[in-house]
Amino acid sequence: MNNEYVSAYAIAKICGCNDSFNDFKTKYDQYREEIKESLPKEENQLSSVEVAENPFRNIKHF
Repeated sequence: MNNEYVSAYAIAKICGCNDSFNDFKTKYDQYREEIKESLPKEENQLSSVEVAENPFRNIKHF
């Protein structure tokens, strides 16, 4: 038994769910997949790096 299902089932019971655990698990999986498919897909974004000048390496400061 997965803790994710148990926690979600406990919350559902508090909110008034009267389904059995197996029925709940089936609906939970269905709703989770529907929501997952409806969310916009995120594209990977590459990070960028810029070089900063170090004033302590400049000969004028020594």
